[in-house]
Amino acid sequence: MLEARSDEEVEQIREISREIVSEMLEMQGFIGWTGMTIGHRMMTVTAWETPEDPRQMYRRGRHPEAVRKFHGRS
Repeated sequence: MLEARSDEEVEQIREISREIVSEMLEMQGFIGWTGMTIGHRMMTVTAWETPEDPRQMYRRGRHPEAVRKFHGRS
């Protein structure tokens, strides 16, 4: 879950999310994804074959950068 600070940030997050989902399509064990936006609150749910499979996202691609950008902010 992520809470955007503005409508502009919602759009930034959507664009980066599309890039991340595109990368997930190539990852081992990826089954599916859904994203929800309610106002500025954004949520993502993913499905994987094993509990270890989503760890790939934390090691490469856009996801680590997005986490730093949006969760590491002050």
